[in-house]
Amino acid sequence: MSWKEIDAEHLLKAMTYIEEVGIDHARAALNVEEPAVPYHRARYMYVYYHQQGPFELRPLVAHAHRLQFPEALLLTPLDMTNFSRGHATMKKWLKAIGIDLRFQTK
Repeated sequence: MSWKEIDAEHLLKAMTYIEEVGIDHARAALNVEEPAVPYHRARYMYVYYHQQGPFELRPLVAHAHRLQFPEALLLTPLDMTNFSRGHATMKKWLKAIGIDLRFQTK
């Protein structure tokens, strides 16, 4: 299952999960299955949804994917390579599922 198949409901659930456990714990939970490339702290790009956030985009999408498709393999950062400098790609996908996120550099 591709990250592009994630729906708004599961993306919002992932936001709630990350806010509850914290980004460090959420990122560590993704690294336990030893993906080829581990999730590292975002360098500069964060997303916000209304008053929620900031969220690191890749762990957010990975958790949403895990919630929606629990039987699928865990997404790795390499599965999301077109996120790099991908404001247009992400905004188009998010708009299609009815989510209006704002991007911000820290």
